[in-house]
Order: sequence, then C-alpha cells, then structure tokens
Amino acid sequence: RFVAEHQRRMAWSPHLYLKNRFVYPWAAQWQEEVQKEARELNSSNVVTGDGCFLAPCAVLVATPGKGIELGRGSSVAAESFLKGPITLAAHASVNPRCHFDGGRAGITIGEGTRIATGCNFFAFNHGMAPDAQVRAQATTSEGITIG
Repeated sequence: RFVAEHQRRMAWSPHLYLKNRFVYPWAAQWQEEVQKEARELNSSNVVTGDGCFLAPCAVLVATPGKGIELGRGSSVAAESFLKGPITLAAHASVNPRCHFDGGRAGITIGEGTRIATGCNFFAFNHGMAPDAQVRAQATTSEGITIG
C-alpha cells in the first residue's frame, strides 16, 4: 500500500519522483516499466531521456514523423494528453491535465520550462470560411515554441 500511494502522489506531483527516485529503490524500476509501455504502445515513436518522469495515467500519442521526445529530467504529470510531434527539453515539466496537439509543425517546450496545470496547446488552426463547417476546412500548422 505504501508504494501504491507514493506512486499516485508522484503521478500528480512529479517533483516528488525527481526528488526521491534514489531514496525509494522501487521508483526507478517503476518508471522504466511505465516508459517502456509508452514506447511499445507508440511503436517506439516515444523517446525518453535519463531521469525523466511519465505518469502512468498520462496519454502519449506518437506516430512516425510525429514523435514525442521527453528530455533528460523532464516530467509529464497525471491525466495529461500529448499528441506529437512534441519535444520537451531537459528539465521541462508538464503539470496535470494538460492537452497538447502538435499538429504538423509540432510543439517544443524549452529547457527548464514549467507548464501550469490545465494548459491546452494546439499547434494548428482550422479555416474560418463562413460558408463551410469548420471540421470540413483545411488546417494550417506553424508550430509552437515555449521557453
């Protein structure tokens, strides 16, 4: 029960993992398993750097040409949804319940940048012709860079 409770807390507050990963012998193995599953589910289009953290209840969607890279010491917290292409530089953090869609041009979060809880970033725009449904219009994507 102790381990399960700490895993739940770490999922919502990844700094607890980054601070305690060497204190709790089970923590690094747990993260290796979570990250391995994310890579397998996304056909190896997810790259994870040393010491990064991925909450088990975060969702990553990466496909060829639209991969996701989590830099060294970066973190993605609980209930976040990331659809590539997305790059988190070293020590960047995505707090709980964020939603990122990299469109075609992608999202880049710079080194040490912290993204607040509940942020939504969409790296594309729909057309705005008044005589057509938005979903039927072409999209454009110029990408987003933060930090």
